[in-house]
Amino acid sequence: MIRSAGLFAAILICASAQMRSTVHFPQASSATELTDFGLIADSSDPLETIRLAEAFVSQYPDSELRETALQLEVEAFLKRDDAAAVQRCAQRILKINPENTVALVLLAVSLANRGP
Repeated sequence: MIRSAGLFAAILICASAQMRSTVHFPQASSATELTDFGLIADSSDPLETIRLAEAFVSQYPDSELRETALQLEVEAFLKRDDAAAVQRCAQRILKINPENTVALVLLAVSLANRGP
C-alpha cells in the first residue's frame, strides 16, 4: 500500500517549487490537442484517466503537454494504489524531464514503500 499521508504534502511542496522555477508553461499545438488533454484533466475515473492519458501520449508524442498528461496518469495509479504502475509512469516522466520533482518524489516514495 502506498502511504499517502505525507506523500501528497511532499508532492504539493515539490510541485509548488517546480512551478515557481518554471518560466515556460506547456502549450497545445492545436485545438484538438487541447480538447484531448482537457478530457484527461476533467476525468474523475482513474481507469478512464489512464486510458485517455495513454491515448494522448500515443497520439501526440511530441506534445508539450505529454509530461503533464503522464502526471495525471500517475495520480490515477495512486488512486488505484498501484505502486508498480506509479514507478513505471514516474520513470516515463523522468525520461521526458529528469528534473521533474513530482516524479522524483513519487518514484522515491514508491520504492521506499516497496520494502526489502
